[in-house]
Parts: sequence; C-alpha cells; structure tokens
Amino acid sequence: MKKKINKWNWGVLALSIMLFISCESVELDQTENPAAATPDQSEVELFLNTIQIDFGRNMGRFNRIGAQLTRIEYMFGRDYLNNYPPSTMNTIWTEAYQGMFEDITTMKPNALNAELYDHIGIAETLQAYMLINLVDFIGDVPFTQANDSDSFPLPQVDQGSSVYQAALDLLNSAENNFNQTSLGTVGNDFYYGGDISKWQKLINTLRMKIYLQTRLVDSMAMTNFNIIAGDPGAYISSNEDDFQFSWGDNVQNPDTRHPDYVNNYTVSGANGYISNWLMYKMLGDQANGTLSTLPIDPRIQYYFVRQKANVPGVDGTPPDGNLLGCSQQSPPSHYSSDNPIYASEWMNQFCGLSNGYWGRAHGNDEGGPGDGFHKTTYGVYPAGGLFDDNDFEEVAVGSGGGGAGISPIMLASYVDFMLAEAAMDPQGSGLAAAKMHMLDGLNKSITKVQSFATLDISADPITFATPTQNSNFVNAVEMAWDNGGTIDKWNLLAEQYFITQFGAGMDAYNFYRRNGFPHSLTPNLEANDGNFIRSFFYPDTETGANPNISQKPNHDVQVFWDMNPSSPGFPQAN
Repeated sequence: MKKKINKWNWGVLALSIMLFISCESVELDQTENPAAATPDQSEVELFLNTIQIDFGRNMGRFNRIGAQLTRIEYMFGRDYLNNYPPSTMNTIWTEAYQGMFEDITTMKPNALNAELYDHIGIAETLQAYMLINLVDFIGDVPFTQANDSDSFPLPQVDQGSSVYQAALDLLNSAENNFNQTSLGTVGNDFYYGGDISKWQKLINTLRMKIYLQTRLVDSMAMTNFNIIAGDPGAYISSNEDDFQFSWGDNVQNPDTRHPDYVNNYTVSGANGYISNWLMYKMLGDQANGTLSTLPIDPRIQYYFVRQKANVPGVDGTPPDGNLLGCSQQSPPSHYSSDNPIYASEWMNQFCGLSNGYWGRAHGNDEGGPGDGFHKTTYGVYPAGGLFDDNDFEEVAVGSGGGGAGISPIMLASYVDFMLAEAAMDPQGSGLAAAKMHMLDGLNKSITKVQSFATLDISADPITFATPTQNSNFVNAVEMAWDNGGTIDKWNLLAEQYFITQFGAGMDAYNFYRRNGFPHSLTPNLEANDGNFIRSFFYPDTETGANPNISQKPNHDVQVFWDMNPSSPGFPQAN
C-alpha cells in the first residue's frame, strides 16, 4: 500500500524531523519554508525527510547488532539462538520495506515531475546502502517484486548477488541524477547539509564496499575496487567527508541527544555496559595478562568514562558480590581451553579490568545490581558524554557534552581499513601498502575522536592526549606489524579496525565473516552458545504473512559472498 501525506501529517513529520536534527547539522531557521514551495516540492521534501529518518534508525540497529557480535559492544545473553530469534529483524524489515522503500517509490514520480534530481539522488543512494545491509545481514531478500503490492502482494526473494547488482544500478542512477540540474535544493539534508559533492563521494565509497565484500566470489571485484581507490578525491578520504549523523543537546520537546547518552546519563546513573574485550584491548600493555606490546590507546579517555578508580576483585581491591557478582566467581573452563594462545587474556577479561575499567564479558546475562554510579560508561566520543580526565566523576543528566555526539556510519578512517584489507588480497598492492593504510586510518580516527574533547567544558585540558602519546601509539602499532607474521598482521589489522569502529559495528561484522579475524575475540561465557551467526533469520512477521518466504533452519546459512568454511569452526573465535 502506498503512503499518502495529508495535512494532518505535517505536524507529526515536523516533530519527527526535529527529533532527528541537531544544531550542528541543520539550522531550522535557515531551511526553506515549506509554505513557499510548490505542492510537489513540499511533498517531496516531506518524503525525503522520512526516508532519511528511517534510514538513520535502521543503520543504528544494524550497527548495534554488528557491534555486539564482534565484541565492540557488550552482548547480553548466553546463546545466539535466544539472543537473536526470528523477531530480531522485524523492525529493520518493516522500516526498510514499508517505510523508506515505499516512500521512495511514491516520491520519485513527483520528484521527476518537479525536476528535483538531487532529492532522487539522495533517496537512491540511501536505498542502495540499505539493500546492501539487508543482504549482508539476512541474505536473499525481495527487490524486483517489492513495493508493488498490486502486482505482487506476496513478494518473492531475489538472490543476494542480484540485489547487490540492483544496489550498484541504484548508485549509477543516483550519480546520473546528481549530474543533472535540479530545480530545487534539498531543504533538509541531515547528513551532508546539501553538499552534493560529498554524496557523490559516498556513492563511490559504497561501490568500494560492494567490491570489497564480493572479492571472494567475483574475479573482477578487486580490479573494480582498485580503479576507484586510485583516485582518493573520488571517495570518502578525509574526515571532512565523513558520513554520519550529528545529535544535539536538547533534553525534551524534543530530545535530540545521542541515544547512548540518553540511556546512560540519567538520575540513576548508567544503564548499559561496556564491552570488556574492547576496553582490555585499548588498555594495551597496562592490561593484566595481556599479550599486547602496545601502549594504552590514546582514544580510551574519549571513548569511555570511569566513575570509580577501582573495580572489585582487581588490583588488590576486595571482591564485592553485591556490586559485581563475577568478582567472587571463576572464569569458565573453556576460556583456557578454546585457544591456549589467548587463555591469559580471556581469563583477565572475565570480570573487572585494571585501572578502574568496569564492564562486562561477552554473553553475561546477570541482572543490574545497582551499579549505575560505579561502572564505566560511554564517554565524549561518539555519545557526547564526559571526557575521562581521571577525576572519576559520576554521570548526571546534562554532564559532559550533553549528548551532542554523532552516530558514525561510514568514516574516512573506516575506508582506510578497507584499503588495508584490499592491499592484503592476492590482487592487492601488498603488505607495505596495507600497513600504510592501517596507520592512515588510525591517525584519522585519533584526530577525529580527540576533537570531541572540547564538547565537555568541564574536562581538564592538561589530561588530554598529547601528540607524543599519539605518535608513540601509532609507532608501536607499526612496530607490532613489522615484527609479526601474516596471521599476526591480520589480527592486528582486525583489532585496530574493530576499535576504530566504536559507535558503529556492521562493517566489523562483515569483516569478521569475510576474513575470520581477529582470533582474540573473547568466547561467549556459555560454552554451548551455538554457532556464530552467519546470517539472521527472516523476520517472523514476514514469514508468518508471506508463504513465498520460507524461514531458515538456523543461523548457519551463509550470505552469497561468504565463501569461508561453514560453522562450527569458522570464524575461529565464536
């Protein structure tokens, strides 16, 4: 069923737009007055607004799930089947097919009539991005029969490879639309503020993403990737080109703050938990039992904020079963048997970490023990919270940056890691180029992350990371690369990529299934947790209503570009 926007929708959509706008992305008093626009243009603007909103919400969902599976974020629950049942993709599916795709189908004729080619280009770019993600997470999905309920009330799925080609076709169409003269500017571009040249860079970056993703199944993929990579000005190559959404600091009517800030800067303290694996890796050689030769990551004070100097059961602090139950427990036996190389690290990631870093291990399903003002939580990047200047300040509503952070989607630093992976491919430019791209990605990430410190006006600048600390860290990563074998290099590349992905995560999930690294990911607390998720179930809301889509038997079904060995056994760290 096609959506129609009636007069009563204006207020609802206006509120939705306000909920999704920050003071840094779009100034409402500078946007075009819809009352002064033509009827066709006004309707197109409203459709594009909701398309962007639906896209942003779904990207947040994809990123959260991908981050949980790759230990960038903490995962609650002991086994994958119960954690990610057939209902997992319900909202994502509905938001994509009944939300943005249906709106795009309805919007395009009006936009063509009004010659609003930039609006069409943005919508097609976002649709292509969403289709890629649906294939990456689910596999074969509807496209040719989707959003045509009159002809295909019960759409069938297309092969994932065909949907990928459809995404490439949409990107080509978007590029053609951007190259035409549009009769009207985009009133609300929530991502690039109307800079079409940056949308064109995103198009090429998404092409690179597709080619890198399909390098195991398409003999021409790396050739096509390298053609684009040969022109850094054609894709997202600087922090100024980053594809992200910026949040504000308004608390209510509407609340424009970063979701992780809203959830963790409350009157009762923090609610969520930070991944022990991520914090442990960032502690470097300061972590107990580590194999790392790296100094502490200079981004750690920006990513996380500690509320207490010590964690029960660590560094001589007495255990406290009420606040941290695991401080009086022993790690599960499979931590030491699954991979003896990492046994020491995993045993020390089981509960609290050194230096006051208080999180949770992958798969911990304990309830909340009243630790809201004790545990480590989200810092100034990307959530817009507190900078950790070693004063162990408790979180509060309005503290730090007030939530004026970002939701990263595709950053220049991520692209550098894509280039590094491509260089490692047999058709790539080799190990030296891979190292260069990895280090470029680290430097861009460090620069971007540390620029957020000024959001927290209460932070003590003397505790900010120094250029020497930054260079020492990057130099140590380079030395670790130079001293390691091929497997060590892949592990190092993967770990640094995952750390850089904090705030995102879907590309880490794809990397992990594509390459099987890093091997260092902490096992689930549950020894019998099921196979790692190679793809997700179809949403049960769809399989229950559409007999043309049959539910998968399990999570073992591999998407078309995943040609690696079947589970169990791959990836190595389940």
